[in-house]
Amino acid sequence: MEINFGDRRDHIRIEYEAEVKYSELRPEGQKHMQDYEKVKIKNISKRGICILGTKTVEEESMLEIELYINKRIVKSLGEVKYCKPNSRPGIYEIGVNFVSLKASDIIFLEEFVEENSIKRHDFFERE
Repeated sequence: MEINFGDRRDHIRIEYEAEVKYSELRPEGQKHMQDYEKVKIKNISKRGICILGTKTVEEESMLEIELYINKRIVKSLGEVKYCKPNSRPGIYEIGVNFVSLKASDIIFLEEFVEENSIKRHDFFERE
């Protein structure tokens, strides 16, 4: 895990590897025909994630997302803010803002990110 201290975002993001499933929604709210794709999280905050996938996704697309973090499933709708090539060939970084999260999931993500950012910060302080 790594904290991005130089990030201009309002919320702390941490690097965290976990499984994510997402499905792109069509404008009429139906799932895309590809159904779910399993991908990895590059970083996460209580407001959004950056995932690493093998397919491009249009900006402003809506995704149905399932995150698997510490034996908990967090479900959300998310809006794609960007999709850009990663330094690894065939991999794309997909930035997604959560637009629909349960209050309990917001609290869980906030505590999870804060706890893990503190652990990472404490590690560097000891060196």
